[in-house]
Amino acid sequence: MIRPPDYPRLRYRRLFGGYNRNDVNYSLRELEDAVRRLEEQLEEARGRARDTETELRFTQAELAAFRARESQITEAFAAAQRRASEIEGTAEARSRMIVAQAEEQAAKIRGDAHLKIEDTARQLDEILKLKGTLAESVRGVLAEVDQLLGRIERGERAVAPPDALDPGSPWTPRPAAAEAPVAAEAPEPSGLLFERRVELEAGPFADFGALSTFERALGRLPTVQDVYVRRFSGEEAAIELTLGDEIDLVARLREALPYEFDVEHADPRSARIRVPAASPLGTR
Repeated sequence: MIRPPDYPRLRYRRLFGGYNRNDVNYSLRELEDAVRRLEEQLEEARGRARDTETELRFTQAELAAFRARESQITEAFAAAQRRASEIEGTAEARSRMIVAQAEEQAAKIRGDAHLKIEDTARQLDEILKLKGTLAESVRGVLAEVDQLLGRIERGERAVAPPDALDPGSPWTPRPAAAEAPVAAEAPEPSGLLFERRVELEAGPFADFGALSTFERALGRLPTVQDVYVRRFSGEEAAIELTLGDEIDLVARLREALPYEFDVEHADPRSARIRVPAASPLGTR
């Protein structure tokens, strides 16, 4: 800030109607000093003005740089927002695809489970039917035993009338060996190849345990894929076999079973064998 100089009070002494020269010279020197100080202050003010102008230009440059950086930051922020939106969209699409795949797999698993449940229910129904058939057979045997015991208690002969005899019953009297006609043995099938589905009739089996043992022996044959007991009544069983290849089933049975048996009938699609009812399993 330029302050005005303090001008000295000029007092001139009069001398002979004029001013004293010394006083005038002194005043002029004072004025010159004041002017010089003003010029110095003016130059100093000009220097400060130049510095201020330089600082102003530097500040303006910094402001422009800040504005440019602000523009770059704004663009970077906008690009980051766009990238975030793209990532979010991709993630949503991926999550929807994963959920759809999971639902599809769950539906497939549920379908497979329903099929297994239905198959298990069918097998259970077959077991229950087989159990009912077995129970009927047991009840029939018990009824025959009761009738036999009643006749024995009454002193009657334990022989039913000829028209009531059941050839398959274990209580039916057998004719004497001397009077029995000698039946010609069925020829043993040699090298007969059975087809892949075979109807096998076998018996007699004393109980369900003997039939189960026979069924397990069939299932252990290398080429047998499935064993299904379709019927068990009167000690006789009807069994369906599914084979993996055409084989000599009779020969394989003789190798697998722990006892001998007789073949009453054999063709590529069916066979009927007689097992010894009294033979203990596991010995020949």
